Amino acid sequence: AKRWETLGGPAESKPREVAKDLSDLFADDVVLHSLLGPAGWALESWRGHPVMDAADLLYRPYLEYLNRIGSLNYLYRKQLLFVPAQAFEDDPHWREVLEEKIFPSALLGSRRGAQGEYLVYDIGRFLVDPRESPFFMNPGLVDPARKDRLSAEDGLRLRDRARKFLVLSLFPAGRRIVYLDGRRTALERFRKRYIRSGTLSELDAGPAGLDYVAWPGSEEAKGLERRGGSAVRRLALRYFAGEIEILHLPVRGP
Repeated sequence: AKRWETLGGPAESKPREVAKDLSDLFADDVVLHSLLGPAGWALESWRGHPVMDAADLLYRPYLEYLNRIGSLNYLYRKQLLFVPAQAFEDDPHWREVLEEKIFPSALLGSRRGAQGEYLVYDIGRFLVDPRESPFFMNPGLVDPARKDRLSAEDGLRLRDRARKFLVLSLFPAGRRIVYLDGRRTALERFRKRYIRSGTLSELDAGPAGLDYVAWPGSEEAKGLERRGGSAVRRLALRYFAGEIEILHLPVRGP
């Protein structure tokens, strides 16, 4: 399969000038993802706000990108990918690949800056649920050499991992959180917060010092309400898709 680096994007463009375009065209709180342009780290240093290298989404497993953006606590913010429009002039087929197999129905339109026109894609829903992207579930659709296909269960597990990162943004440092999704995993640490997956059965004899949370509408949320009763609280999670209420059973015991 043709490599994305061979397309005619202005990778040689000066990051400072492109970053100036980004500052003019996008709000500061938007997390940008650069494809076929200057390196994200170089743009970020001039923009002063997050710019990720979207090529990593195309060449490496989805989980690696999710872990990076989640551990940086960026996932709740609006996520936009931009591509210099001239990158596809000589080979429009690859624009079709991007818009049909990788990020279907994500194109927002184009924006023009001093350095040229940029195609803009809203990719938040793909980052919080890989099942939204045919490519994330089966990279072989675009690159036959890729064999890292995800099963339906893999997709659900990664969706719940993304949700755990979103939930983490609601808690201060030092808290230990159990995200109820029907699985049991080891405790992980992200920015001085700790989180793992858990099951409803843990509520019967769960150790003190843990916050239990569940995603609204899930079976675990219904079970948490039944078992926790009036002790269950609701935490407002504001993220790029809107606002939802996370069910929360606060720390119990000393």
